[in-house]
Amino acid sequence: MHDYLGLEYYTGPLDGKKRILKAVSNYLKGEIDLTLALNAYYLIMCEENAKRNKRRKNITDEGLRLAGLLDG
Repeated sequence: MHDYLGLEYYTGPLDGKKRILKAVSNYLKGEIDLTLALNAYYLIMCEENAKRNKRRKNITDEGLRLAGLLDG
């Protein structure tokens, strides 16, 4: 993302951290306020960091289950 002026024209898939672009687009169109856009940014980043941390190599699925971080 090098061209901030083109953010509202992004046509790729909105997955992972790119989900933030929907909030940015709706903020730029005046459909949501800055507080909601910033909260969306914060929550999406927290969710993505949590996903990344669960995939750490030194933690097994069994360890995640025992810690209550993985269902099953």
